Amino acid sequence: MKNYDHKKIEPKWQKEWDKKKIYQANDKSKNKKFYSLIEFPYPSSDGLHVGHPRPYIGMDVVSRKKRMEGYNVLYPIGWDAFGLPTENYAIKTGRDPRIVTKKNTDNFRRQIKSIGISFDWSREVNTTDPKYYKWTQWIFLQFLKKGLAYKAKMTINWCPKDKTGLANEEVVNGCCERCGTPVEKREKEQWMLGITKYAERLYDDLEPLDYSPQIKLSQKNWIGKSEGAEIDFQTTCGSLASAELNKKILIGTRNEAKFRALKECLSNFSDIEFINLNDVPFVDDSSLVEGMDYVANAKMKAEFYFKQTGIPTISSDNVLWLEKWKKDNGIMLHMRKEANSKSDRATDEEVINFLKSWVKKVGGKSKAHFIYAGAFASSKGTECFISKQREYILQSKQSDNYWKGFPTESLLIDLKTGEYKGDQNNDVRYDILIDDLNKYGKKWFYDESFDSIKVFTTRPDTIFGATYLVLAPEHKLIQKLKSQISNWDEVLQYIVVNKNKTDIDRTAEGKEKTGIELKGVKAINPATKKEIPIWIADYVLPQYGTGAIMAVPAHDKRDHEFAKKYNLEIKNIIEPVFIEEPKAGLPFVERNAIHAIIKHWAEEKYLVLLWKKVNWVTFVTGGVDEGEKPLDAAIREIKEETGYQNFKLKKEFPISHSKFYHVPKKENRFGHFSNFYFKLEDGEQRELSVEEKEKHELKWVSPKEIETVMKIGGSLRDWRILQDAEGIYTGDGILTNSGKFNGMDSVEAKKEIIKFVGGKEKTTFKLRDWVFSRQRYWGEPIPVVHCDKCDIVPLAEKDLPLLLPKVKNYQPTDSGESPLAKVLKWVNTKCPKCKGKAKRETDTMPNWAGSSWYYLSYLLDKKTFSGLVSIENWKLQIKNFRHFMPVDWYNGGNEHTTLHLLYSRFWYKFLYDLKLVPTSEPYMKRTSHGMILGEGGVKMSKSLGNVINPDDVIKIYGADTLRLYEMFMGPFDQAIAWSEDAIIGPRRFLERVWKIGMRVQTNFAGVPEVKLGTLVGQNLFAPALESKKNYVDGRFQPKAGGMSNNFSLIRLLHKTIKKVGEDIENMHFNTAISSLMILINEMEKNEVSKEDYKKFLQILAPFAPHITEELWTLLGEKTSINVSAWPIFDPKMIIDDEIKIAVQINGKVKGEIMINNTDNENQIKDKAIKNESVSKYLNGQKPQKIIYVKNRLINIVL
Repeated sequence: MKNYDHKKIEPKWQKEWDKKKIYQANDKSKNKKFYSLIEFPYPSSDGLHVGHPRPYIGMDVVSRKKRMEGYNVLYPIGWDAFGLPTENYAIKTGRDPRIVTKKNTDNFRRQIKSIGISFDWSREVNTTDPKYYKWTQWIFLQFLKKGLAYKAKMTINWCPKDKTGLANEEVVNGCCERCGTPVEKREKEQWMLGITKYAERLYDDLEPLDYSPQIKLSQKNWIGKSEGAEIDFQTTCGSLASAELNKKILIGTRNEAKFRALKECLSNFSDIEFINLNDVPFVDDSSLVEGMDYVANAKMKAEFYFKQTGIPTISSDNVLWLEKWKKDNGIMLHMRKEANSKSDRATDEEVINFLKSWVKKVGGKSKAHFIYAGAFASSKGTECFISKQREYILQSKQSDNYWKGFPTESLLIDLKTGEYKGDQNNDVRYDILIDDLNKYGKKWFYDESFDSIKVFTTRPDTIFGATYLVLAPEHKLIQKLKSQISNWDEVLQYIVVNKNKTDIDRTAEGKEKTGIELKGVKAINPATKKEIPIWIADYVLPQYGTGAIMAVPAHDKRDHEFAKKYNLEIKNIIEPVFIEEPKAGLPFVERNAIHAIIKHWAEEKYLVLLWKKVNWVTFVTGGVDEGEKPLDAAIREIKEETGYQNFKLKKEFPISHSKFYHVPKKENRFGHFSNFYFKLEDGEQRELSVEEKEKHELKWVSPKEIETVMKIGGSLRDWRILQDAEGIYTGDGILTNSGKFNGMDSVEAKKEIIKFVGGKEKTTFKLRDWVFSRQRYWGEPIPVVHCDKCDIVPLAEKDLPLLLPKVKNYQPTDSGESPLAKVLKWVNTKCPKCKGKAKRETDTMPNWAGSSWYYLSYLLDKKTFSGLVSIENWKLQIKNFRHFMPVDWYNGGNEHTTLHLLYSRFWYKFLYDLKLVPTSEPYMKRTSHGMILGEGGVKMSKSLGNVINPDDVIKIYGADTLRLYEMFMGPFDQAIAWSEDAIIGPRRFLERVWKIGMRVQTNFAGVPEVKLGTLVGQNLFAPALESKKNYVDGRFQPKAGGMSNNFSLIRLLHKTIKKVGEDIENMHFNTAISSLMILINEMEKNEVSKEDYKKFLQILAPFAPHITEELWTLLGEKTSINVSAWPIFDPKMIIDDEIKIAVQINGKVKGEIMINNTDNENQIKDKAIKNESVSKYLNGQKPQKIIYVKNRLINIVL
């Protein structure tokens, strides 16, 4: 064949490869495995367009290289054939989707084979095949058994025309993707899969995986892990249990020390007045007799005092547990009676002496802790709790500190801190009791006919700045508060208007936020105890967090916009801290300071200081002297540093802080800055001192210049606030306006604030359970029946697959059920459990179902795939799973890096928990590719008439040209536009490859024969035997004779082998092909040996397998190039003789020089000095020193 004829070459080799099955993976191979995977395609009626094969070709290039490297490569293919387009076609034409699907898959198969993709076709699967979907049904039943598949009523997207529910991704711009009808919201029962149970693992397990950063980010964003706190906000509608007694609670004791302790433990309930029995002297409790049961005692006292006073009463009793106390399981039930057997009212001194004596007898110490019983009695009844306290050591050495009435505390030493209990603050010694009283107090003291509002927040440190709450319009509390809301009609109208908005519409970036206040009710901020308004707004979604947020408009962009729009309070809570490169290891010196922005009196310019000894550009800045007010310091610094005399304060900014290295002072500073904005009234200016002139010069600059020259974070922030471009601060910092937490680091204060407001730490996820049912025909039937007696009953394994019945009409019913509901003969059945009447589930699975485990289906042997469904048969495949799993490299489209990836990882992890797969993750590596767009950069579509069929391209140019062009047209991970003109280049390249091949074939060796042992022969084929005299500095240096004039080609070949191999691994296909084109340019100019040309063919073969297979055979090879060994480059052959390096003078590049690999450092420095471009800058100056960075640069220091 004299000319390159792809029409003869390509079909010939495709048949040959099929015949010899060279691409089939071997389940029993001992070679290292490589499992490469693509998203198996949905076979549409339109067939492939040129964008579809791009990922197939990309992974084919990788797979072919891996085979040549000796891997047992599995590169399978199948069809994700259930889907909406086929059903739409069935609705439109009445044609059976099965027939349409077969026709489509046959066409896709033909097209893909014509491109020469090295798929293992022996493992081809189809999700619509009952042999396939019986296993999908079986996995669903495993979810059902474990409680992860369930039915729930929920709000769904509903298309009123098609009468079907839609997933979020099937709603485009608020309309049904199928018919374009505006979507409504409707309540409907749906099957759900409990993916949220796996949320944390799906998030955390991403870390070690080799996924591209953007894929990991999209997974994490969808899962939406948030760590924070859940906090209760009481409403003003939540009245106290005893409102008639002015919010009083009786603590049932006369012991002032006990009352004081309990009252401090209840300090979070500041809106309640706590009193004790001394405040109700009319109570006669002389008849009360306490027993030995401390819980019963607490309950008895609470009920007695409530009955006597009518005041809701909390009472407590406590006992001491001692490790070495031999009675009553270690509990000293009545300490004072033990201390004085003649009386149950022993004094504090008697108790101390008794315990000292006892502990000495048992060895000098004993572990100890108190146990509290608490009881609360009200008109609702009585409730109790038991609270075990901190661990201590009881010993005989006494502390002087203890409250009267608590003698034991003088002998107890904390196990953790070593402190005496009597020396500890209440929040330490009663920490557990405080938490329990907070928990039960909320339940006991407030009327729960109106719920408190639970809020989840990731920023509990900002709660003092929460100035309003926002509920989702769907929040259940709104209906409960209906009678209290004075503007109910307006609220109801707002809820109705927002009912049909999609989540995407409600939360879209840049969308104007809307809302309405719930007038007549307020929430109580648990940190400030102040009432704050409650709003409902569309931007809060019911399924995220608790469906309610605390709004902190000073530190959240969305809340800030909302507060500005509705004139709500904005309260600054966090003062930012800017880190400006302090020196490591030096301590910080704290200093109060000021920043002052100065505006020109007549022009739109601002004053900056250009520091002379430091690379600083600042506004006026300086320290605040001891006893000086910040504003006075600012006025003083302006006059000292600028000389200007007449100015007015226009604005004061929030305080900020900065950690930086103060160069003039040679110390790290932690500056606390008060920030001001002044305007000069005129240009009156006094002479600056010599000291100030030496420090800096003054310069007036425009607003635009400030953004360019100003680098200091705090100064920039003040400037941007002034421009109203940065009115909020969302980072961490130092707390202000936060009560006792003022001055604390906001991050470090989080836990303390959570405890202070009675909240609890919590991790939440944005991820919601997966809606797993569709009201459609063309999907996997859900294998359960509904029985009035037995509820939902799964089918037995032996009854799988539950086949999809044939129907005449593919339209959903008027009630919105799937078309299967009309097939009564199929729907009406017997219950597998009670044999009574039952109905089959008529919803079908979503198209994600079959694709969630397809990567495992390729590993099922034919017998198992076609045989009975059972856990035993599945387990027989685990050996195959171990052989090939996990997938080594999975490449897919950017549009599937979120949901499909997430769902398939979820299914696989579930199977892993059942010990049905061998690893915890299905894919070790995940990459994505960009789309191929139509000419001009628009998406290919039939309506635009810009769809390009690969059949047409292959017919004119050939499959290898198509493959090369798709890999060469641009970076693989980016979208790129098709160009009919550009495809000519790859075709011409292949024609040149062919011509060189014909030349090499004609001149068999391609160069004069060289005897073994001579320079060329040894260099090309046995470099290890080459005479050492031919190497200098470890690199090959050809001498006269042989092929020395062709050595640059040999070196280029080895460099290209290295580059192509690395580029394939990094999916830099376009640069790999570019390097092949550079190599072929050199081969055209020079004679090339057969062996070198074969190496070239081998590295080209993954991209162009047909032409390389033909040329490989013409050169006398008997086995396929696809199973030949990938060529290895010689490291000595890729080192250049000459290297270009930069020459700098005082760090700035002034020229370049070429150096030889044999040049020593002195020779290189000499070349730099004598370089013409460099010498003119030296102008005869002698360098102080010359710094050489090997093979990179020379820096001449003057």
